Order: sequence, then structure tokens, then C-alpha cells
Amino acid sequence: LNFLIILSIKQQYTVPLPNWKDIFEDLSKTFYIDIGCARGTMLIEMAKKEQIKDNKDNQEKQHNFIGIEIRDELVKEANELVEKMKLKNIYFICCNVNVCLESIFISLSKDLGFSGVSHLSIQFPDPWSRQKHKKRQIIQSELVDIVDKYLLIEGQVYISSDVPEIVQISKTFFLNEKNNFRLFTNEDNLNNKFWWTSGVNDNDVDFPGNLMENPLTVPSEREHVCAKFWRKVLIFLL
Repeated sequence: LNFLIILSIKQQYTVPLPNWKDIFEDLSKTFYIDIGCARGTMLIEMAKKEQIKDNKDNQEKQHNFIGIEIRDELVKEANELVEKMKLKNIYFICCNVNVCLESIFISLSKDLGFSGVSHLSIQFPDPWSRQKHKKRQIIQSELVDIVDKYLLIEGQVYISSDVPEIVQISKTFFLNEKNNFRLFTNEDNLNNKFWWTSGVNDNDVDFPGNLMENPLTVPSEREHVCAKFWRKVLIFLL
């Protein structure tokens, strides 16, 4: 009960952000934000791969990574691991994304001398199925409006879930006519993009736009669990 009370209070306030110049080694890179990153294992592995490419003087465009998670202990563990691994392109923040996301976007904007946010992922958001808890769902119109306002024009949004209802709700919010998002199709060419994909499953009548494979370079913790229990994962790219 005490944990729930503390969590409830924390959800209501923004958090102080670090000086990004003290965190990231190369601020010319655009930023990748992962919302609800849990222990951050996927994001850390992605950051590790990119830092190895950097050390090899790779010419591909690289990224800085920011994981957002509301549970203090997971964020602390993730940042300790990052420090131990000496990664200079990743950081984790403990906050409620529905409260702090806009301030994070603004702090990384080109107006302040940064390269902006080019990619955002929301993987397996908690469905909060009970009606009285719907307001706790991460993907809501306010969040989508913030992403639409601040994400770079060439930016992309990646969403995955094993709960069909969440996928439908997410599409409804992101594909609202007032926003600038559109669903990835087989006609799009992502060969030179940050994400790769083998295409859309055109035979998936119930979930048009569902990708055939995970276009990220590393599966998330939840995706490993779904694979173990043969749960279908729905993935779409905007």
C-alpha cells in the first residue's frame, strides 16, 4: 500500500533533468527515447552496439539513448550498469512520462543546441484494463500531441504489445487526423533508416500494418517472454 501511495504522488510531478552535456559524449547525435524501459536491458544492448561502431570509426549515423521508467530501483540498477560498462551514449530517468515527457523533449531541442529526438519507442505498455485505471495508460491524446509537436520531421515511432486492445487504442490516438503520423507500409523503404524491417503482414486482416518482424536490433525483455509462451506480438511503425 505504501508503495502505491508513493507511486501515486510521484506520478503528479516533473523531475529535475541532468545537464545532458555531463552525460553524453557526443551531442551531435539525435536522441532515441524508450518509454517504460523496465530494467533497460534492450536499450543498453542497443547503446553498446552503437558505441562499438563509434569506436571503429563507423560512418553510420548513431544515436544517444534515454530510457524512461517510473520505478526507482530499476532506474538505479540500469544507470549503475551503464556506468560499469562505461557507456557514454545512454542514460535512464525515473519519472511519469505523462508528466515529464514534454520537458525532456524541450531540453533536447535544436533551440538549445541539441540535435533533437528522432526515434521513440513504447513497448508493451501496461493495459490498465479496469475502467477506473484507464487514465493511467501511457498512450493518451496528450502524449501523442507532445510527440507530434517535438519529434523531428523524419522521426519514427515504434509501438509493440501482446494486447490487441492496446494496439487498437494506440493506432486510434496516433492516426488521428489532427496529427502528422502515418502507418508504415510495404511501399516504404527503410533500408537507410535506423530501423529495418522485412515488411508488413498484408494477410493480417485483423491488424493491418502489423510488421512481420521486430525492426529493432534487440528484442525487449517482454518480447522474450512472449516468444517463450508463443504469444503473438503486434508491432507497428509510424
